[in-house]
Amino acid sequence: MVQKVDPIEVKMWVERLRNSKTDEEAASAASGLSHLRIRTRGTVRTRGRGFARAADSDFPLALQQEAMEVALSALKERGPTVRREVAFALGQWGDETAARVLEGMLVGEKRDDEEDVRLACIDALRSIAGHAAVRALQSVAEKDASEQVRYAAIEALAELALTEAPAARTRGAVRTRGAVVKPKANLSPEAKEVLATLLRIRDDEKEPEYIRRSARAALTHLEE
Repeated sequence: MVQKVDPIEVKMWVERLRNSKTDEEAASAASGLSHLRIRTRGTVRTRGRGFARAADSDFPLALQQEAMEVALSALKERGPTVRREVAFALGQWGDETAARVLEGMLVGEKRDDEEDVRLACIDALRSIAGHAAVRALQSVAEKDASEQVRYAAIEALAELALTEAPAARTRGAVRTRGAVVKPKANLSPEAKEVLATLLRIRDDEKEPEYIRRSARAALTHLEE
């Protein structure tokens, strides 16, 4: 069920974010938006299906666009505390636009330099799921300069591909005309890409052991 959100309350927090004089005020406003748990039109995540798209919400489109414009402005003009809170808010909005913004904060030319902000982006993408989220998390899991960020990305991938996406895999071996078909053969294309990423991390001797161990744990569940 889509959560009902009072547009007046959304408007209030958007205006507070827009008109805030300090980063402390802006962070508080972004946090207020995040706690509303808005789900916008085009929301990606449906419970139990990490790669699926949910039905549209009743969040007014004009207000959605206004909130996104103010959030993007805050990302460009504000400090790391505000950017972290905006990332959390984007994770709650959950649409493809939010996912692409978060992806840009993690990889590419607009990558955020602050580790805490990138960790917030990973948490947000874990909430959104969908194609853009998985793509960004795969890249970060292998390429980010921070071990903590890579570890968080692996954990998020494990949740999306394993725990939260039962439709993307099968549980247990399946017998077909006397032959046992193992679950790994029945993975969706996206889950197979995640599998390949985790395998590379597990086998990379240059990676810290705790990161390789996290990849091994995810692979163990994937192959159950």
